Amino acid sequence: MTSAPFDFPDYTDRERTADAVVHVVGVPGAIIAAAWLMSAAAVHATPLEMTALAIYCAGMVGVLTSSALYNMTPAGWWKERFRRADHAMIYIAIAGCYTPLSLTRLNGEGEGLVLCMAVWGMALAGAALKLLFPRRFERTGLVLYLLMGWAALAVVGPLQASLSAAAFALILAEGVAFTLGAWIHHQVWIPYYNPIWHVFVLIGAGCHYAAMVLEFTGAAPA
Repeated sequence: MTSAPFDFPDYTDRERTADAVVHVVGVPGAIIAAAWLMSAAAVHATPLEMTALAIYCAGMVGVLTSSALYNMTPAGWWKERFRRADHAMIYIAIAGCYTPLSLTRLNGEGEGLVLCMAVWGMALAGAALKLLFPRRFERTGLVLYLLMGWAALAVVGPLQASLSAAAFALILAEGVAFTLGAWIHHQVWIPYYNPIWHVFVLIGAGCHYAAMVLEFTGAAPA
């Protein structure tokens, strides 16, 4: 019995090795970073903040793990399943990044709650799209990614006012890293474009993580 034909990008052996190195660094790093953040935040954080941070950490670790499984698995049936999980987890990770900020730094009963509900609604819709209708409605899925990523613009003023200057600068740097990385990911003529994209993912994730450390471990300036 042969595997169903699936179309995957064709990378050189060196490109696959470089991408594997990025993931081997990224996944354990994310697990250690998540554990440290939850431990450090427990000293100062409220129960709501701890819950929101746990959701963020789960999304961060989950998306990097699913990416590693997809990108490091040989072409075939399992790679296709990991591809679906990877693309679905991107939505969950984006929503997870919004959760601590929208529920605890913005007004959790006003615009923050609306923002959180909106991004999670889009995340669940996008994840369902990727899992139930794989390789279909690709443009719709891309629009959802973009809407979620840029949703913060709707509350950029209140968000800036609610964060320390350093944390807000890190959130902006995160957006630049992901935007530049996404552009590179679509330039398939660039050698090593896929591992480069994943390096930018780690940079963006690191910026957001640093912002969470500043805001929720007592490290931010008063």
